[in-house]
Amino acid sequence: CNFENYIMFAGDVTIVDNCVFTGKYNSYFWTATANNITFNECEFNGVERIVKVCTVGNSGERTVTFNDCTFTATEQKKAAIEIDGTKGSSYKVYINRCNETGFAPGEFTGETMFNIEGMENVEVYVDGELWKLRNPHYEVIEEIVDGNTIKTYQVYTAEGLAKFSYMQNNVAEERNINLEIMNDIELPQFEIAADGDNQTYYFTNKPITVTDGVPSGSNWVAIGDYNLGGENNRWCYSKIEGNGKTVRGLRMTSTSPITAFVAYIDLTTGSISNLNLDDAVVHSTKAYTAGLVAWMGDGVAVKNCHLTNVHVNGDDNTGGVVGYCVTRHWNDFGTSLIEKCSIDNSSTVNGDTNVGGIVGRNYGSIVKDSSNEASIAGNNYVGGIVGQSLHNGTGRDSGLPLPSYVIACKNTGKIT
Repeated sequence: CNFENYIMFAGDVTIVDNCVFTGKYNSYFWTATANNITFNECEFNGVERIVKVCTVGNSGERTVTFNDCTFTATEQKKAAIEIDGTKGSSYKVYINRCNETGFAPGEFTGETMFNIEGMENVEVYVDGELWKLRNPHYEVIEEIVDGNTIKTYQVYTAEGLAKFSYMQNNVAEERNINLEIMNDIELPQFEIAADGDNQTYYFTNKPITVTDGVPSGSNWVAIGDYNLGGENNRWCYSKIEGNGKTVRGLRMTSTSPITAFVAYIDLTTGSISNLNLDDAVVHSTKAYTAGLVAWMGDGVAVKNCHLTNVHVNGDDNTGGVVGYCVTRHWNDFGTSLIEKCSIDNSSTVNGDTNVGGIVGRNYGSIVKDSSNEASIAGNNYVGGIVGQSLHNGTGRDSGLPLPSYVIACKNTGKIT
């Protein structure tokens, strides 16, 4: 069978098999007063939305099912199925093995297949699973690995990133949570504060300005914030995956040591990969300051991270990418590694002692395949790649020396 233009369905039980619905202009197909309707292997073609699931002036629960259906739109304006639970009826909608082409994400759901109004009166099941509204800022993904639950925060916004930082810093059982950045993220130019009731950091309405390289406040609380104190000073043991995304607009000012996007990351469980920073200003009057990582140690790897237009001002052990990279001789957890990282020629790094474009101080660790174009300035031990690089004794268990290596790196930045 074939249907064209505006169609309304009614009745207690309706089954529609192998039909083609073609809507012209802005017309659509309305389930109307159908109590239970099922579409099997049907084609729906139209301009924007195709099916309206809605009943006006009636109450009770209604069921609408789509099995093996296809939906095609010529204008990308709305989701394929619009479900309205605000008119008196409640709905259970089942969408099984369906495909859509040419639709826009629903304003509420973010899904191209369906949008919902009146969520409290609607349940949607997609391929047998109850659909749940995704938090717009982050999702928490759990998987079992070797009998252990591994939790990863997938973040989409600055608010989601702030949530991760709060949980990692302040909730003991979340110390080993991982981070995956799903979108480019712009940090608001407002000061950040803690909200203990909702377990997050939030951006206030107090704006941040930058004068002579010094931000008036901070819009970020470092992951693994050493200065919070408490057990192990909240060190970070997380895997941070950037997915090639960029975090922009970082502003930090501090009178305490260990200041950067990530303050302190340690042990072989910790790593940072494929993350970019752009338009960052980090200023501290104390040691261990950087754009990306202030302090990393004992088997941590920082790989494929790139900084543009980043300005770092610190004291001792100040670096563009990393402030201090160490492999400690008493642990034998593995050699710390900085690999395939860079900082561009619009960036600057300024400090006192041990100042470098990639890392301020390299202590028994490896820096390789990295490049610096930034201008670097300091008073003692100043370098384009590394400010100071030295061995760190002998491994306690292995008995092997822990030399530092700088391998296949390139500097074109000005050193003063």
